[in-house]
Amino acid sequence: MDEMPHVEPYKKFDRALFVPAKLKFPQRPTCIFCGSKAVEYHSYTPSTLKHIAADPSFPVFIELKKHRAKCLTCGHCFQAEDADLAPKYAQKIISELLTLTTMKDIANHNNVSPSTVVNVLNKSVTLSSFTLHDSLPEHLCFDEVRTNDNQLSFICIDAVKHTLVALLPGKSSYDIEKIFNGFSLDQRARIKTVTTDLNAYHSNVAERLFPNTEIIIDHFHIIKMINQAFNHERVKKMKLFTKPSVKYNLFKCHWRLFLLTPAKLDNEHPHYRRQLKCSMNDEQIVSEALELSEELLLSHNVIHKLHRAIICNDVLTLACCFRAFKQSFKQVSVQKAQWTRKHGVAYPKNIKNIDNNHLIQTLNTLTTDKKTGPRFECS
Repeated sequence: MDEMPHVEPYKKFDRALFVPAKLKFPQRPTCIFCGSKAVEYHSYTPSTLKHIAADPSFPVFIELKKHRAKCLTCGHCFQAEDADLAPKYAQKIISELLTLTTMKDIANHNNVSPSTVVNVLNKSVTLSSFTLHDSLPEHLCFDEVRTNDNQLSFICIDAVKHTLVALLPGKSSYDIEKIFNGFSLDQRARIKTVTTDLNAYHSNVAERLFPNTEIIIDHFHIIKMINQAFNHERVKKMKLFTKPSVKYNLFKCHWRLFLLTPAKLDNEHPHYRRQLKCSMNDEQIVSEALELSEELLLSHNVIHKLHRAIICNDVLTLACCFRAFKQSFKQVSVQKAQWTRKHGVAYPKNIKNIDNNHLIQTLNTLTTDKKTGPRFECS
């Protein structure tokens, strides 16, 4: 260090400590490219390194000048490097990652960006397969999570205690079966339920690993799939009207109201709606929009009936709704077959007047299993 440290304002900080320093070659350097010792010295390259600071509001920076050299044999330039002068916040970030602290807070504590925290995590941590239990709980949850390097990994937790059971770097069925086959068949036979999403291979793997288990599809994924199908039908009806019209804006600007249960819609406090150019409450917007489409009105009633049945665990109502829509799906299939026989060619998908309802297709997906057939039956 040839100069004394100094304190001055820096960006958003009122004060910051800057420590000037020079990094020279310890001896006659060797070219890192060809190994030749025929080198000549050049000037210094300035750089700024962040250092550990006890007070996040008073950061510390090293104003480092690195000595440069040029190889006379191959012509490449290189500079002095020292691993001990690398940024010192990496180890501190790793220690804070082991605590219940968000990456944004860790970045603020160390005066770095959240992306730097992610880079430190990716370079320092390698995800490997592991389990935290010698025996399996009776109720499991399967899912996928994003881990370091933005990869999808398989995770299994205890459905009752919400504790981690297993975490795998991959998500293939081979990896899942390999780690669970490490448990005895008696332990795997005691598994009563496996809760998962609509991912097909999770259910197939669970059935092969746990002979006495019951597969449960998470309510969230079913409701999300139904809502997406209804939104597709809403957009399809919306596009029948010209874009700047009031009817178009009924479907476009207030789409969230259609997904709320009728009991949660405000029917007492009208507000001025700029897109509709009048004052209306939530219930009036939904009712006026549904009056424009009888098909969308039917779909709206059905999805909220399904929502209530799913949330209240009303299996009978749920099965009846699914069965009614199965009949509607069969009618559409018959209509397509009649069109094919009449015209002598396959049914074209671009014909909208006999196009399938996406809600019907979604419920058909939910109620049909490729191996066993219908999932829901009611008398």
